[in-house]
Amino acid sequence: MFVADNQHDWDKCLPYVIMAYRTSVHETTGCTHSEMMLGRDIGLPSDLLMGRLDDDTCEVLIEYAEQLRDRLEQVDQYACKHLRIASDQQKKNYDQKAQAGGYKEGEAVWLHNPKKKKGISPKLQRPWEGPYVVLKRLSDVTFRIQKGPKTTPRVVHYNRLKKYFGENPPTWMKFSGDGERQNKSTHQEKICHEEKELRGSQQKRRTPGRFDDS
Repeated sequence: MFVADNQHDWDKCLPYVIMAYRTSVHETTGCTHSEMMLGRDIGLPSDLLMGRLDDDTCEVLIEYAEQLRDRLEQVDQYACKHLRIASDQQKKNYDQKAQAGGYKEGEAVWLHNPKKKKGISPKLQRPWEGPYVVLKRLSDVTFRIQKGPKTTPRVVHYNRLKKYFGENPPTWMKFSGDGERQNKSTHQEKICHEEKELRGSQQKRRTPGRFDDS
C-alpha cells in the first residue's frame, strides 16, 4: 500500500498500517505489540467471518485479572529471552554480510537513495530505487552499479544496496559461463565510435585563410 504521489491521502492509509503493525509478530520479541501491551491479541476483520467466543465462556473478572498478570509476566520473560537471541543472530548476520562482500557481478539490487522534495514528507516517500545491476566489485565495501544501458554508472557503499527479488529483473546485461560481462550496449557503442572515427578521417582538412598564397 502506497500513498498517492501528492501524499494527500496518507491519513486514509494510517489506520490500516497501524492495525497491521499492532497485530504482526515482532521478529525480535516473538510477540505482537497488542499482546505485549494488553496481554491478548486484538480482534481482526477475519474474526467477523470466523466468529469469536461467546461471553458465556469467558471467565469472571477476578480470575481474568489474575491470569492477565501472569500472562504479562510470561510474555515479558519470553520477550527478554528472544531479545538476547535476536541480538546475537543480528550480529552474526551483519558480520557474515560484511565478510562475504555482499553481491556478485550481474546481480540485480535496489539502491537506497532517499530524496527530499519541497512539500512532500520524506517519511512517506519510497527510499529505494532501481533495479540496478552490479557491474563490478571495486573493494570490500564498494560496488559499481548501473540502472540501464544508457545511464551513468555509480559507485556506492554496499550498505546502500539490497538484493532485488521483484518481477522482471533487468536483462540488458548478460554474463557468459566464465563470468565475463557481456553488455548489450557495449558492442553498439563500439560500432558508433568506430563509425565516427572513420567519418572524421575521411573529411578533408581545410587550410586556414591566413596561410593561403593569395
